[in-house]
Amino acid sequence: MLIDELRAEDVPFGRRASARVVWEGPHRGPDSMWFETDAATGADFEAAPEAFVLAAMPCAVALGEPRLAVEGVLDARLRDGLVASMTVFSHWDPTCRFVPVEASGGFTTRMPRAERRSVAFLSGGVDSLSMLRSNRLTFPLDHPLSIRDGLFLAGWNTYDWNGSRLLADRRRATDEQGARLARLGAVSAFALISMRSNVRTFHPDYTFTKNLGFGAGMIAAAHCFPRRFTDVWFASHGHGAAAVPHASHVLLDSNHSSGALEVRMGEPYRLRMEKLAAVAEWDEALEALQVCLSFDTRPPGEVNCGRCEKCRRTMLALVALGRADRATTFPRVPIDALFAAAYRPVGAQQHDYSAQIADALDVAGRSDLAVAMRRPIRRAVRRERWRGIGRAARRWLGSDRNGS
Repeated sequence: MLIDELRAEDVPFGRRASARVVWEGPHRGPDSMWFETDAATGADFEAAPEAFVLAAMPCAVALGEPRLAVEGVLDARLRDGLVASMTVFSHWDPTCRFVPVEASGGFTTRMPRAERRSVAFLSGGVDSLSMLRSNRLTFPLDHPLSIRDGLFLAGWNTYDWNGSRLLADRRRATDEQGARLARLGAVSAFALISMRSNVRTFHPDYTFTKNLGFGAGMIAAAHCFPRRFTDVWFASHGHGAAAVPHASHVLLDSNHSSGALEVRMGEPYRLRMEKLAAVAEWDEALEALQVCLSFDTRPPGEVNCGRCEKCRRTMLALVALGRADRATTFPRVPIDALFAAAYRPVGAQQHDYSAQIADALDVAGRSDLAVAMRRPIRRAVRRERWRGIGRAARRWLGSDRNGS
């Protein structure tokens, strides 16, 4: 994979950094990668080679590229970090392999700006809002690690795109969420920076994004601002020490630092229920809380659908915490036994988290919801167990047929 023709230019929405991508292996994907920011932060924005190389790395490692090459000078610390992440990926997934990193201008270590400044990726989800809350309670506002900017990145969902075009209704929805986060910033002492990127369109499917692509792809956006930031906070996913292989992981994210930008994972060992409890105590954050996984187009002003798996479990957890009435971004629907019985957890880690919510409902005196919630959890656990037995049987039968 060759990345060249790097440039930054003004566009109607602000400023765009872009590069040509030449695929050299068997896979074919988009031939142009870009990042955009609004005009207000355009002066600090550049087409940094580090951004494009980092975003492209998972694709090069997993899709059969013979190398990862970029036009220009590349930060030497990031180069070494990419090698470390490739090693982790290849250990997790045998289809991933190490590829050499090349730069036409060679390697050097970038110097950070003289005055340190911290930014955090903020989506309005539980993880990022909890990280912001923890940061505010830990660091004085004038501390170098206090979050002074929030980076809000649009275009990170499959359903945001029609081919290479960012859908207008998705742009409208992200603008609405950006406005909510900007209001939070006004009372929480951070400036919101809106960004857009097409990195997600380079990923073949959602599984690729979840397992390999989104951590590097999102952190890459911060590398476009080496003149503005020295430290970037990226929220953990709330599974603590039980974290399974995942595109954002304690073994990966810090590898994506450069000499000019230090990547810091926020709350790496704090569990999701603990995070939600911290957010639930913060009224202003509840007014920006967005967790929805629904692919459906929603009418203007609707933040969370209240029907998808993530909405349901968050709403039930807020009941357990006694704060459902303050969560204004969720629809006003009865959160009763029928609502809880319709919950459908997917995957072992959701089973564990859901069980924690049911336990919390018992403690809160809502055993009716806990009992109704546990039934679908038990069914999901049984299905997962049978799937595991089926996978093991298929592996065994395949080994037997191969004579091993």
